[in-house]
Amino acid sequence: MRRRVGGYRSDVSSRNSPTAAPLPVGLRPTRSRVSPRVALERTRRRWRSPAWAEQAACAGQTELFFGPAIETERERLDRERRALTVCATCPVLAPCREHARQFRESGIWGGESEYQRRAALRRAKQTSS
Repeated sequence: MRRRVGGYRSDVSSRNSPTAAPLPVGLRPTRSRVSPRVALERTRRRWRSPAWAEQAACAGQTELFFGPAIETERERLDRERRALTVCATCPVLAPCREHARQFRESGIWGGESEYQRRAALRRAKQTSS
C-alpha cells in the first residue's frame, strides 16, 4: 500500500515503523502526579533568595514592580514611575541591578525596566568587543 507523506509517496507506513527503543525500567520517568503543595515546597527548596533581598525597600510590593498581564500604557508608566521612586531609596540597588542583568529578570529591578536592562547589556557587549 502506497501512502502519501508530506507530498511524497512512501512504501512504508508510519504506523508500522519502529521508533526509538524503549528505555530500561530503571531509566523510565515516573508518571506520578505531584500535589500543588508538594510542587510549591520543591520550588521553595530550589529557589533561594539572595542575601541582599531581605534589605530591599521593595520587599512585599510585588504588584508594583511586576504589572498585570493587561494594563494600559498610561497605567504601566504610572506603576513603573512609582516603582522607580521606591528603587531610588533602596540600600541594595547595585546588587539588585546586577542580579536582574545576570538572570534576565522581568519587571523593575535595580531601578531599571526590562528595556533599560537590555540597552545596558547591549552597550556593555559593544564596549567589550
